[in-house]
Amino acid sequence: MNVGLIGCGLWGRNIARNLHNMGVLHAICDREEATCGYVRATYPEVLFYYRPVDLFCLKELDAVVIATNTESHYRLASGALLASLDVLVEKPMATTVEEAERLIKLAGEQQRVLMAGHVFLYNTAVHKLKELMLDIGPVRYIYSQRLATFPPREHVGVLLDLAIHDVSIVQWLTDSVGTKVHVSMSDLTGNGLEDFASLHLLMANVDVWVDVSWMYPHKVRQMVVVGKEKTLVWDDMAREFKLEVHEAGTRSLIALPDDEPLRRELEHFLACCANRTQPFTDGKSALKVLEVLL
Repeated sequence: MNVGLIGCGLWGRNIARNLHNMGVLHAICDREEATCGYVRATYPEVLFYYRPVDLFCLKELDAVVIATNTESHYRLASGALLASLDVLVEKPMATTVEEAERLIKLAGEQQRVLMAGHVFLYNTAVHKLKELMLDIGPVRYIYSQRLATFPPREHVGVLLDLAIHDVSIVQWLTDSVGTKVHVSMSDLTGNGLEDFASLHLLMANVDVWVDVSWMYPHKVRQMVVVGKEKTLVWDDMAREFKLEVHEAGTRSLIALPDDEPLRRELEHFLACCANRTQPFTDGKSALKVLEVLL
């Protein structure tokens, strides 16, 4: 299988590394001259293009991964689907519900795989968390924090950049689309986009709170699931034991395999392309996330 990558920035380079190690990286497209030099030096056998249309014209190409700025996701995914390519597009799949619906329809018409890059749903800690939730009694509430110091994005705020991860996770954990009860947002830098947000959601009768920010002095990636009998803590920043079970004053540490969620995500995408099956994070699941956030 031959896969093309559009966008080879910080995250795109992680994708390129994995695709290359999997033996499927055929071409990279990026508009930056410096990226061309990086690709030539790192992957000399890989084709390089500045324009996506040139990559789409490659007859030997089977699929593309899109890791560009958010505002270009819909346009590039549409172009790839119209070129009869299977598509994995990074989150958010689109910037409006209407765009997401059109992508789903187009993928169906073209009989192409459409997958959204919700990488945390390929994290073994999240899957173990769902398994452990079966043994904690009725869930009372879920509280998630995704905080750090980041330079503000140019086109999206923290809802589509950060909270989208937490919403996709809790939708899967609770098997519920959920409804938005309340959202508080602040544009602290004055660039017209929210850089702090606090969400209150209702997922299958479970109250969910999510706090996200680009303006916090410490990097926090934590989710707490409080059940009637036990409490689960997932700390993605922990070096060793990322999952804890708290019960009656005691704490149990859960060991997890040391694998890379991005690699698992890309392997799943390739399997779906090869077997013509629906992805775990398909277009419809991505649409459900956007419907809560937008």
